[in-house]
Amino acid sequence: MQFCLGHPTEGYYMKRDVFGQKGDFITSPEISQTFGELIAVWFMHEWKSKGISCPVRIIELGPGRGTLLSDMLRTMLSIEGMADCLATIHMVENSRVMREMQKGVLQASAAAQNVQLEWHHDLEEIDPDRNVYTMLVAHEFFDAMPIHMLEKSEDGIREIMVDLIRPDQPKEGEAADAELTPHPGAFSFRFAKSPPNTPLAVLLSQSSARYAALPNGSRMEVSPQVSAVAQAVGKLIGEPNKGAALIVDYGDDHVFDSSLRAFRNHKHVDLFEIPGECDLTANVDFAAIREAVEGKAHVHGPLTQRDFLMCMGLTQRLDALLKTTQTNEEKLTLARAAQRLVNSTGMGGEYKFMAVTTGEEVPYPFVARERVENKEGEMQ
Repeated sequence: MQFCLGHPTEGYYMKRDVFGQKGDFITSPEISQTFGELIAVWFMHEWKSKGISCPVRIIELGPGRGTLLSDMLRTMLSIEGMADCLATIHMVENSRVMREMQKGVLQASAAAQNVQLEWHHDLEEIDPDRNVYTMLVAHEFFDAMPIHMLEKSEDGIREIMVDLIRPDQPKEGEAADAELTPHPGAFSFRFAKSPPNTPLAVLLSQSSARYAALPNGSRMEVSPQVSAVAQAVGKLIGEPNKGAALIVDYGDDHVFDSSLRAFRNHKHVDLFEIPGECDLTANVDFAAIREAVEGKAHVHGPLTQRDFLMCMGLTQRLDALLKTTQTNEEKLTLARAAQRLVNSTGMGGEYKFMAVTTGEEVPYPFVARERVENKEGEMQ
């Protein structure tokens, strides 16, 4: 997964713009400007509730085209006090193609406010700083991190691995524990199980106490890289440092057994179809992020995307935008985009928001579920 997505020259994210209608998938910031605006409002509320402090830095993990940062920056700079405090924007991005796009979107507005733009290959390159207030956002970042697939059986833990089927390799009589899933095209791969209790399989299976409770026959997707990045987020945000983070991704508060999938041209495709030309993604285990952060900072949620956006005032923001829109067609486009973000059977339910903060108090809206229940009749 890491090889297919992040190879320096042939990796999926290294060669092209993968977002939007002409790409392979579309993200919430690309659907509606309200998404980034309401995230910015949340960060500003957290910042002011802790007592305004300077300087401020923004960090985004995997900024894509820079759309989310652009909407956040525009909103933040419109709020009193931020223009004097915002010093730097840090982007963790490995793709040269994406970096150039981000620079084109952000450079002019950042320069106008004397905000410095910096790019990094890894979050670890950004040092904790107790003299800076950190705002960190990770939108659809953790789902692209490589996973290990494990299976718990009576004879121990086995890892599900990717094996290459050679042209001269017989198709009949494979070992009994091999799961053969050949691809009929130019590439021929399969999943195959490792011997039981390899050192890596045992180590991964012991990385969370939750796995021990799973019954035999269960599978689990485990990502040490997700946990490592989450730990780094905790170090940047937790005491004695100051800040807040939002992690937004599809997934849930539990381990998944089989969520790894591939996208091409906005459709699900065979996992082994044209490696390096398809998006590979897996659901995020938010419980694993919580385990990695606990002891370093405070974790809240996850909330569904619908809950978060409705609590933060999506309906009110949409009303304001509609009043400035001239044509019925434009009004309908805005309304449909907002509805897509909060549709409970789509993005509104699939995507989750998790907050990481300094201080024990629970930030709004992670304590406001009852307010969302009162809004269920809106935007249907």
